[in-house]
Amino acid sequence: MKRLLLVLSFCFVIVGVKAQNIWKPISYSGTFLGAGPDGSIYCYDNDITCSKDEGATWQITLPAYDYRYNYYCFTVSPEGRIYLMEDKEHRMWHSDNNGLTWQYSSPIPLGEFYTATHIYAASNNIIVGSTTFNNLFWTTDGGVTWQITELGESDCAIQDLVVKENGDVYFCLYNYNRMLDQGVYHSTINDMHNWEVVAFDGILRSPQVAHQAGKDEWQ
Repeated sequence: MKRLLLVLSFCFVIVGVKAQNIWKPISYSGTFLGAGPDGSIYCYDNDITCSKDEGATWQITLPAYDYRYNYYCFTVSPEGRIYLMEDKEHRMWHSDNNGLTWQYSSPIPLGEFYTATHIYAASNNIIVGSTTFNNLFWTTDGGVTWQITELGESDCAIQDLVVKENGDVYFCLYNYNRMLDQGVYHSTINDMHNWEVVAFDGILRSPQVAHQAGKDEWQ
């Protein structure tokens, strides 16, 4: 057993050394937004810009003077479609040609003062987003129709959001009054009104968010 552990440890070291060689520093002063399956890199620094040559040159995907858009709610689907949230009209814009032309979805049924905080595209059909009021909104038909649910957590904010291609949805809830993570929650795109805690830190106070006892650590 000890010999096996030594062999595995040596393999991990070799893999780790080789993996270091794939990283290349890219000089950019803005915020990294995402990357496409073709290697395109998207960043934000007044404008949304795109590089297709590992940062050697950059082209403007969307100029900063258009104030309709929430530039930090940006995502790229596995198919390469880029998405951007428009908060004023509560619509999702998308482009299939790196921002040369844009199309928008049907309106998302959010309140007037709601602002999106995260969006994530698991595919060109499945997109999930969150708001400042802890709502989740989603579509399974590429933005033709939208659904919304409320989490009922008044002292918390959705800190991060991930959606897998198989429809699994995860988000992290942060309690800003107590300054701690309240848990990582999981559901599926077909059951967005019921959630379970899969990683837990803090005290769950809201009965609106369902969880299963015993799932307080990652397995």
